[in-house]
Amino acid sequence: IEMSSMESLSVKEMFDLLGHPVTVRTIHAARSATKWEGNVFTIDPVSRSVILIRFEDKLENPLEMLTVMGDSIESIDKCTDLPPKCRPFSLDLLSWMNSLVGDGDPSQTDSNSDENIKRRQQLVEWLKKNYITVSEKSDGSLLIFDSVKITAPFRSSDCICDNGIVLERVRNIVDKANL
Repeated sequence: IEMSSMESLSVKEMFDLLGHPVTVRTIHAARSATKWEGNVFTIDPVSRSVILIRFEDKLENPLEMLTVMGDSIESIDKCTDLPPKCRPFSLDLLSWMNSLVGDGDPSQTDSNSDENIKRRQQLVEWLKKNYITVSEKSDGSLLIFDSVKITAPFRSSDCICDNGIVLERVRNIVDKANL
């Protein structure tokens, strides 16, 4: 999947790239290369800077984390063939990446853990009881009002939306669920 410009990506599209192997092409060769390959660790929605995790070819541990400044990015491509310094996307990889920040417990970000399945179900029931539109996605996340994505462990701080006003209101709603 080629994204011709970082400026055209919505927050949801940026979020959907997390953990995936990508090739980032730069406008100016700030270093000696004009393209960088790695798994997307995060993307800053304001500056459009991308942080990649690059792995040693045969080792599980990351070789390096690399920041590609947003104003130097020409395009970002989701890789169909796995580049040498990348790992294939998996929920385990995404959970491991999420555990690098926060409290370091990957089970909290695992959508399939018993605790998160229970919390997700309780939140869905509470939202529906209060006539709030919610749908369950195949990746284990929830989509509220067709615009706010919430991921495990399904707290208000786990809500993602590119509209700050909607995001704040949905966070307040999730807080009121008292889960």
